Amino acid sequence: MTVLILPESLPIEKRAKGVKLDISSRYAGMWQGLKGPMGMFFLLSFLVSFGLSNMEGILGLFALERFGFGPKEVGSVMVVFGTMVAGVQMVLTGPATKRFGEQAVIKASLLGLTVTFLLILTAYDFTTLLIIIGLFAFTNAMLRPSISSLVSKETEIDQGLALGLNNSFMSLGRFTGPLLARFLFDIRITLPYLIGSLIMFLGFLFVQIKLKEPFEKQVIAQEV
Repeated sequence: MTVLILPESLPIEKRAKGVKLDISSRYAGMWQGLKGPMGMFFLLSFLVSFGLSNMEGILGLFALERFGFGPKEVGSVMVVFGTMVAGVQMVLTGPATKRFGEQAVIKASLLGLTVTFLLILTAYDFTTLLIIIGLFAFTNAMLRPSISSLVSKETEIDQGLALGLNNSFMSLGRFTGPLLARFLFDIRITLPYLIGSLIMFLGFLFVQIKLKEPFEKQVIAQEV
């Protein structure tokens, strides 16, 4: 499908004439991306992925401990989560970023996740948990593509390299987040969600402080 349908966005004059593997230049590009203005985006991607994995990684144990739910109920909750994410990303995420811009969508989503993390703790039965997880999935679906889109648009290094680094930081967050969540869950079952809410709020503050000015102006200022 990709080969046959997806159009090539890179103009002909900018396409590489041949494939040349240069490992040293790739490592140099990685270092440039990490220490340059793009580094804050990668840090944001890590924080977001780290915080979100607190919910996803511990939800089954939380539902079992709080409500006595088994695989059937937890599976239903995750179906709602996945369906909502897919639907929102197909229908709403693109139009929202075009209308309001990636920065506005990211800020609103981080605030929304800050609240919905706490709302999960107020659920008292299967129906309320489904509704809250649906709201959580909605804001989650708006956030991740917006960050990737902003990285793609604003990168000063190779676009594929920037997106690869961004995915690497997201993967690192998905790996370390559940480890912390399980440790916190052993202390108190509400802690993973309280910490997740705090992380989302810190992410919002991070974006609010670092992205006050258009990104292009920040790059120019650093170069000067």
